[in-house]
Amino acid sequence: MSEDYEKLKLIGIQRIHEETHISREHVIAVVNSDFKTLNRVQFLGFISIFEREYSLDLSVLREQAIAYYDEQKTLDDANPGVFIVAKSNKKSPLIFIAIAVLIMIVFAFFSLNGNKSDVVEVQTVEHEIIVDAKKNIEANESDNNSTDTNQTLEVEEKVVETALVIEKNTVEQKSVVIEEFSITPKSRVWIGYIDVENNKKYQNTIKEKLTLKGQKEWLVILGHSHVLFNVSGEEVEYKNAGNLYLHYKDGKLERVSKNEFKTLNKGRQW
Repeated sequence: MSEDYEKLKLIGIQRIHEETHISREHVIAVVNSDFKTLNRVQFLGFISIFEREYSLDLSVLREQAIAYYDEQKTLDDANPGVFIVAKSNKKSPLIFIAIAVLIMIVFAFFSLNGNKSDVVEVQTVEHEIIVDAKKNIEANESDNNSTDTNQTLEVEEKVVETALVIEKNTVEQKSVVIEEFSITPKSRVWIGYIDVENNKKYQNTIKEKLTLKGQKEWLVILGHSHVLFNVSGEEVEYKNAGNLYLHYKDGKLERVSKNEFKTLNKGRQW
């Protein structure tokens, strides 16, 4: 396998999932070259996303995927069952299918946008639309010449990319609306806070409101507990003698012991 494919694996499933908003299951399938888990539309579309996102050349993986799906199509054609699809011109139906699918995606987005918390439903709509698009495209294929194959791949990738952009925008809007994490001291206080993802540490003495990125995971130490927290629009206070140790993750804030803080901080006191 290519060097860039190895680089993709080194990036890690969790990071790819968080940065592209593609589900972990789909990321795992691509990273593991698991062609059976995804249909042709999804697999080739996700490869294009990864190439663009991380400046990689995954052409070897793409060729393997195309070879696999072409072989599966040949097997399906050899065993058509009771249904026979009439031979038809491929280019014209393909364009109309793409337009119809994109209209369906946009409609689904605006319908769901009124309820931004329901991201799972957006993912379900994306999956169902992509699967339907694949079936329609394959049903209208009449030959295997290279021009038509390239056109099919372009349409497939556009469908996947459009669905992912819509899903990503929905997730980002959801984050902006509900995820807020701010610290407002009632009196001057020393604060130390750690970005868990990259282990970057910050410390300061504050007397005014401090806002941290609500989408991140944080470890926080405060010199006293005379502080008001705003967590996703909800005000939170703690009564504590001495230092206050806190853990913030996924829009939730909880007080932890000194030992728990040390464990979360990979064995370090600070």
